[in-house]
Amino acid sequence: SPETLVRHQRDQRIARAAPRRATMRGLASHGVASVLPDLPGMSDSPVATVDARFVDWCDAVAAVVATLPPPVMTVAVRGGALLDAAGHARWRLAPTSGASVLRDMVRATALSAGRKTAELAATARAVPTRLAGNVLHPLLYAALSEAEIVGDAQLAALAGTPWRRAEPGDDDAFVAAMVADIVDWSKTCVAR
Repeated sequence: SPETLVRHQRDQRIARAAPRRATMRGLASHGVASVLPDLPGMSDSPVATVDARFVDWCDAVAAVVATLPPPVMTVAVRGGALLDAAGHARWRLAPTSGASVLRDMVRATALSAGRKTAELAATARAVPTRLAGNVLHPLLYAALSEAEIVGDAQLAALAGTPWRRAEPGDDDAFVAAMVADIVDWSKTCVAR
């Protein structure tokens, strides 16, 4: 039913947000303040995902950074590193290119829909297409396919890849290790 679908989508959003909230709470317990920008087309944004553009995401992150007192230290996981160039210091976990993010989205969607990846990618380049639960506009697809990580960063060396699990869930030990690494790194940034 439509109500069940909406409830399921809401529950998935809440589950995906749990590690971010746990990380932010962990940082706060060490006196490290954090902000999670609401990007156009994501979470509670009034912009539909299909209307989101990569440049809007970059501008949104830069606008948040501009409101904070320097130095602003950014923390990015995987494709988030594509958006963190505005930070004065950057911590990254498993940074990846936009093309890699898209490959994962296309592969996951093709597997679940029984389609060929090349066919699905061609469709996504031409018309708005649902990939991994998100409807991407061809302009966003094109920009992500070319997006590369910019700037130097502290690369985290943590064991595990919770985002690669068939059913990603809470991983308190991984979050605790991530928080500890970020806290230690942030102290070296402040000391500079």
